[in-house]
Amino acid sequence: MEFSLGIGDAYLMSKLAWNVAQVLTKGRKSAPREFHELEDQLYSLVAALSALEKAFDYHDTPNSAVGSSTPQTDLLEEEALGGTLKKVLQSCGGTLKHLEKTMKKYGAMVEPHDVNETTMSRWAKVLAKDYKKIAWTTEKGNLDSLRSQLMIHTNSLDLILGVISNSRTKRIERVLHENSHMMKKIYDWFNESMKHTEIEVHGVTPPATIFEGDHSSALYKYAFSPFTFPFSLVGSQKSWMLYKVADTLHNTMVAIIIRNVALNYIQEFEKTFTRTLSEAKAELMFSRSMNNMLAHIETHTQQAYVLNLRGNVSSAGEDFESITFTVGTRTYRRSMIKGIDLLHYRAVKTEFGSPSSTTEVQNPFCDYAEILLFYDETEDTTLGDISRNLLQVRSNTSMSFSEQEAQVTIRKIKCLGYSNEACTSTIESVDVNVQFARTETARGFYDKLEAMRLELFALSLEYPQKAENVVLHL
Repeated sequence: MEFSLGIGDAYLMSKLAWNVAQVLTKGRKSAPREFHELEDQLYSLVAALSALEKAFDYHDTPNSAVGSSTPQTDLLEEEALGGTLKKVLQSCGGTLKHLEKTMKKYGAMVEPHDVNETTMSRWAKVLAKDYKKIAWTTEKGNLDSLRSQLMIHTNSLDLILGVISNSRTKRIERVLHENSHMMKKIYDWFNESMKHTEIEVHGVTPPATIFEGDHSSALYKYAFSPFTFPFSLVGSQKSWMLYKVADTLHNTMVAIIIRNVALNYIQEFEKTFTRTLSEAKAELMFSRSMNNMLAHIETHTQQAYVLNLRGNVSSAGEDFESITFTVGTRTYRRSMIKGIDLLHYRAVKTEFGSPSSTTEVQNPFCDYAEILLFYDETEDTTLGDISRNLLQVRSNTSMSFSEQEAQVTIRKIKCLGYSNEACTSTIESVDVNVQFARTETARGFYDKLEAMRLELFALSLEYPQKAENVVLHL
């Protein structure tokens, strides 16, 4: 709703009424009683206009005074209230404008006898002598008529302020009731979605403790630590890990695994919890110039990445025998590793808190997963100074498993070699053979790779790839 007379006019009216009230009795202890009564009424009007102005702070209108989302009945009430307020302000403005015109008229009739005498004091002298002859209202009324008009304006404004206050109170009560009802529905939905969820705690005695259903009483002793970081786990069952959670009862760090989240809640769980928490933790790490496998910034592109998926293959390192890299007729073999991991990352904004950094990454998920191999530094240095290899596995990467030889073969992949955290070699189309001591370990490693490949394929369907363009939005 728009007004030709705005709340800014209420401020001007208030200022005008204040100035007139100051003039009437300024320096005049012997001013007529009628002037004092008129002055009091003008100050009451000033108070009402000031209260009206404060009620519509931040450029509010009667529509927004009780909220922006209003039912149809409220809109009709506010429309009527706005029309009434407009008329009251117009009438009040007319009375004060006439009073201002009267001031100027009679103030100009007096010649100053003293150069130090102000217009205000001259105005007061004329009033004290001829005030009964002056037409104080537009209807040529006397001082009593003017005072009555000002009283009506003040009472009308007070009444409107009361209606506004009551409307706001009702709106707040309604919104609180709606929010309470909504929170109750969310709480019921959350309990229904999470009632079959399992939470497994690692790093305690016994090694794995599982809680089902209501976890509140069982998990009270666990809290986020500065090192807590969430990510998804690769496997046949959808699960998530909270890495380095504080066990406040035993003063230790544990890992919590969450599984069996209801299918219709997984997307919301990842969006509002795991991804939000991982970005917050990454922001904290970057503010401290920390780069690790949980979150890091690429040196050349300055793109930030956080861990999205992890295939827990660390146990495969215990039965690891050797790894052979083949490019054409050339081979390279390593036999001593101290660690192996399978990771997948997603891109995030580097300047998390920057107002200008509002553009989301179109496809935040990397189109490849990383097999990280960490070599034993005591190994024969004649094999080179490579301390770490990174193998990129994609959704279309060809792999095979030999049960007889306990061997996993990965074909035509990209291999990067690192020495002292610096990438010193990059080779395309490398065939890799990973030899294990036991068939069961080789099978477990292969299954994790296949599960990661399936995750990459699912993500490729969710977002456009680099060589694809969106031609239709449904």
